[in-house]
Order: sequence, then structure tokens, then C-alpha cells
Amino acid sequence: MIMGLPLSPRPKKPDGHTLLSMLKKTILLLIFFSLPAWGGQGDAPLSPPELVPASDHDPEHLTMFVTHFFRWWMDNELRYFQAGHDIKNGKEVFKGKKEQFKEREILDQEREAFLEKSLSPPLWYHYKNFDGLEEFNPIFPLGDSNDSWRNTAFSQIVTLQDQTATLIVSLPPSGVYEPPNDAPFQFRILLKTYQGTWRIGEVRDVSSEGARF
Repeated sequence: MIMGLPLSPRPKKPDGHTLLSMLKKTILLLIFFSLPAWGGQGDAPLSPPELVPASDHDPEHLTMFVTHFFRWWMDNELRYFQAGHDIKNGKEVFKGKKEQFKEREILDQEREAFLEKSLSPPLWYHYKNFDGLEEFNPIFPLGDSNDSWRNTAFSQIVTLQDQTATLIVSLPPSGVYEPPNDAPFQFRILLKTYQGTWRIGEVRDVSSEGARF
């Protein structure tokens, strides 16, 4: 006994079978955690985020919703591009096969079905009438992007009230520009409650534009 406490029994040494089992579990864990967190080509697509009830004012839940939304958006955009393009001999080639057009059509339908539920009516109307010629996409107002943003986009909450919330989404440098002009990107997101859920009501690029141009 030590200081009045009974000594714990000495643990038994693991036998060969136990060691082999532990080794297998370790290898499986290493393989699992070495896999990419979000889909690349050939991986399972990233599902849209769960909608947050309007009665839920947990900052963590709202932050998770916005972070997941933009990771899903980037994953969806990349898959849409990959469904219609291929790389041959180092050059981008448009895929004209019927299967690829069908895949793009399905991705479009799935994306719009979710956006209609997750955007406020004004932003949904703006998105549906966006022609892409004179203005940036109202959901993703950047001309540049990076595939890694499916993994690295993250958000933080700034303000939270009964029916509105403001968050900042941060994206690493796109890699398009030379340092120091290749600065991180940031969006200011306005969430609003509508018909029982929190919805994205506005997306504004608040990055330092002067650092790039």
C-alpha cells in the first residue's frame, strides 16, 4: 500500500494475438485519418449542411452551418466542372458525352433544390436571375477559387440577434497571384430567419481588394 491506498494489480503483458489486433487497429486508424476530409474526384460528394431551426441561437451551430455551406458549395462547383471537362495531354478538354451532360444536369437540380431552402427570398431571386456577365455570383462573389477551399473554408460569428446574425467566412489565398498580393479572402455573411430556419440573406466580399490589384 502507498499512503493508505491499495496497489493496483500489475497489468498482464499482451499476448501475440492481442498485439496483432492492436497493430491492425492502429494501421486502420492511420489510413482513416490520412484520407482527405472532403471529396476529391472519385470520392463521395459532400452533402449540403443541415438547416438550423430559427429557434436555435447557438453560435456554434450557426458557424458550422455557414462553414459547411461554403465547403459544400466549392465541392459542388468542382464536381460540376469535372463532369464537363477532362485533362488530356496537359490540356483541358470539354467532355461532350451525353453522360457528362446528364451528370451536370443532376448536380444543377440538386444544388438549386437546396439553395431554394437555404437562401432568403431576395438572395434566391438574385441568384436565379444572375447572368454572370456584369456582376459576380451573388453567393460566391469571387472570380478566383481554389480546390482546397472544400477543406479549408471556415467561419466565425461576429454578431447574433433574435432574427439576424453576421459571420465572416475566411478562405486561404487562391494561389493565383504572386506574394504578397495573394492575400486571404473573406466574405461577410448575413443570416436571417425565414419560415422557421436560418437562411443566408447576403454575401459580401470584404477582402482587401487593393492587395491584389
